[in-house]
Amino acid sequence: MAAWLLVIFLFLLLSGLPIGFAMATTALIIIYMYDIVSITSVSNMMYSALNTYTLVALPFFILVGSFLSGGRVVGYIYDFANSFLGKIKGGLGVAVIITSGVLAAISGSSMANAAALSMVLLPVLVKHSYPRGNAAALIATGGTLGILIPPSITMIVFGVVTNQSIGKLFISGVIPGIILMIFLMIAAVILAPKGTKSTENFSLMRCWATFKKAFAIILAPVIILGGIYLGWFTPEEAAAVATIYCIIIAGFWYKTLTIKQIFTIFRDGSYTSARIMFLVSAAMIFAYVVTLSQIPQLMIETIGNSGVSLFWVVVMVNLVLIVLGCFLDVFSIMLITLPVVYPILTKLGYDPFQMAVMYTINMEIGTITPPVGMNLYAIAGTSDVPIDEIVRHSWPYYIVLLIGLALVSSIPWLSNWLPSLMSMD
Repeated sequence: MAAWLLVIFLFLLLSGLPIGFAMATTALIIIYMYDIVSITSVSNMMYSALNTYTLVALPFFILVGSFLSGGRVVGYIYDFANSFLGKIKGGLGVAVIITSGVLAAISGSSMANAAALSMVLLPVLVKHSYPRGNAAALIATGGTLGILIPPSITMIVFGVVTNQSIGKLFISGVIPGIILMIFLMIAAVILAPKGTKSTENFSLMRCWATFKKAFAIILAPVIILGGIYLGWFTPEEAAAVATIYCIIIAGFWYKTLTIKQIFTIFRDGSYTSARIMFLVSAAMIFAYVVTLSQIPQLMIETIGNSGVSLFWVVVMVNLVLIVLGCFLDVFSIMLITLPVVYPILTKLGYDPFQMAVMYTINMEIGTITPPVGMNLYAIAGTSDVPIDEIVRHSWPYYIVLLIGLALVSSIPWLSNWLPSLMSMD
């Protein structure tokens, strides 16, 4: 069964069939060939895969990212960060990373982060003597923080597939997220071109004025994350609260969104959500067949008999995820690989929260890796910077992300210390 499953799935992928349909079709063929269950029960299995309260958060956080991107409110965060950093060498770049970090603590989406930053901040950086490719690479990499700093859409998917607590998964990304932000700030200072300082002098009055304008946005992560961890609402309810809050601040407080744009965002968000939901349901059937084929058990047994250490297994998993990140989107990679990788690594004693963060950083790298780096397309689509120019200036930031990946993969407490302090289910 295992051999047929792999052959059929790879054939369908190489034939150009979309990932979701390839997984579902493979599962159906295997179920029919081996008469595992009634074909008519497959629809019930797909429905059951989606009939989980946890998935409610996904479409809401997708909407949050779209509202913040369409509302162009990131400029207020950047102005505040720039008011006290702009005169420092590389301060403009550091302000971009801080802006991305704040936005990440609201949206949970890497692509939405990159698009929002690109539309507002790319012209600002170019105006201050940043080469277009350099500025675009900085923004693309800063945007990746959207899926690491909580809340995170990838953590929701990880939690659904592995049955882990979403609240604990969210908080597992806090320390690694802060570390990566610091690394990216250092890189922004080192790589800053000459003559890119702010033209405005430092002023406490200016800091206060920009803070007042940005306050409503800065308050959003406090409400969302504070509400979750103080027990005011669940992660799923927090997603709904975040959506309503972002509509209010973007549409009525800052008045940067029209009613027509709000309806358009709801429409586009429903399309994206439907695609992801289909992927999840197809992946659950695929995972069911993978489990029955005993592929994870066979791989665990093979690894155990070969004497390969956990360290080298983790290295191999990271290499596979990095390669897949070049060709597949974030959700496809997670839904294809997790049913196999998760039981193998947990059986070998690898911490689930450490694995979640490791996966997420790999997905971050994938969003800026050609030819299917979604952040690259998001920036190219909102600016006149070609993708090849962005990639050419991105290699120093790849190194930063790889260093972060190595640290998280090898030091468990970076990811599991905060979750260990929580009693959340």
